[in-house]
Amino acid sequence: LIPVDVGNRLRDVYRIVATRNTSLFFDALKVLKSLADNQLPVIALKGLSLAKNIYGDIALRPMSDMDLLVKKEDLVRAGRILLTLGYKQSFPAWESTLETLHHLPPFTNKSGATIELHWNIVTPDSPIKVDLDGLWERACLIKVDHVEVLAFSPEDLFLHLCIHACFHLQ
Repeated sequence: LIPVDVGNRLRDVYRIVATRNTSLFFDALKVLKSLADNQLPVIALKGLSLAKNIYGDIALRPMSDMDLLVKKEDLVRAGRILLTLGYKQSFPAWESTLETLHHLPPFTNKSGATIELHWNIVTPDSPIKVDLDGLWERACLIKVDHVEVLAFSPEDLFLHLCIHACFHLQ
């Protein structure tokens, strides 16, 4: 029932997303393992938690970057760990953005993988207030390949996706 040209385009897009996400997941596993080795708790946000655990296939959930939530007091330490893993930070005063943004400026490695380290899911000036302690308490363990990582509970995931859509789609 699907026209051949449409099927071919869908197959091409699937391969492109599969290739990109495989590379992102490979990089994410190294980062998640290093953060765990440093006893730094992290919650995988959006794509990392959705692609495998909700979609069931990493090629079905396009990703352009990796978003990780860490506790505010661990944010700078997590950023420094990324630097030791070869990620670069192009924003010179990245350590001082905590009060104005809900995440650090993006970190990028030589293969082009980008990570945003979040300490909140909303900006500090947002009219929406989020119970961060509750997010952490309700988080559950998932497996991203062979690495265990925290992810939002289904209810918190739904809340996060709604908030994210509202802010980005206005």
